[in-house]
Amino acid sequence: MHPYYEKKEKKLQKKYQQMNRWASEVLQQYYGKNIINIIMDEVTQETNSIIKRLPYIGGNENAYTPIIEINGWFIGFYNVTKKYGFIPEAAAYINGKVFKRYCEQLPKILWYPLKKLAFSQLMKNYFNNQAKKSQERLYPEDFVYTFNVDSVTGGYTFVFSSCAVHKHYEAEGANELKQFCNFADPIYSTMFNLGCNADYSFATGYKKCILSFDEGRKTKLPDNITAMIEEGKEFLQHHQLPHSHHKT
Repeated sequence: MHPYYEKKEKKLQKKYQQMNRWASEVLQQYYGKNIINIIMDEVTQETNSIIKRLPYIGGNENAYTPIIEINGWFIGFYNVTKKYGFIPEAAAYINGKVFKRYCEQLPKILWYPLKKLAFSQLMKNYFNNQAKKSQERLYPEDFVYTFNVDSVTGGYTFVFSSCAVHKHYEAEGANELKQFCNFADPIYSTMFNLGCNADYSFATGYKKCILSFDEGRKTKLPDNITAMIEEGKEFLQHHQLPHSHHKT
């Protein structure tokens, strides 16, 4: 366990418990409370274990450290629910709901200022410096990417040649989740009006991932995420859990 996560362990456990509660609220639309409590107790044990194995990619110096931490919970939730017959699409669908709640913790009064900050020169300089650091490859489990600004529109593009989330999934034996690694991008982009396009992604079979943002553009929901949502919802409406009366 990296010293950075040793110091954060209690805080992460508390964060994961909140994510458990959000996931439980989704599950209660389909299943009884007793079986959900059993599942979430197992998720707690699993995610507490995963905290000890979270990959260190620079801690507070890396803007993507929170993404690693959030996906630690996702992996734990998937590892448990697949034992109860859940398909990856169902776990990913629920995770999307949880991530949306995670983002909504930020007061709405700050959403518009955040959008303006996201396209400010200050933030562009920050992203550019982060990209340069990633190319130094100081941490093998980190992202590696470049950052480019469109001089005409003021939008910008991240081009990833290596994905920390995929590496994390591989290390935890959760390769099935790779096809949804772009699930979060349309969620935060829609909320904060960032005009993200995440179609060209490792998740959709490309050899690199291109995330583009444009202040005046509507966020596009990638086809793989659209399909995941449809399949996940359909599964949850019909899947039976042991010792549980499925809600109708």
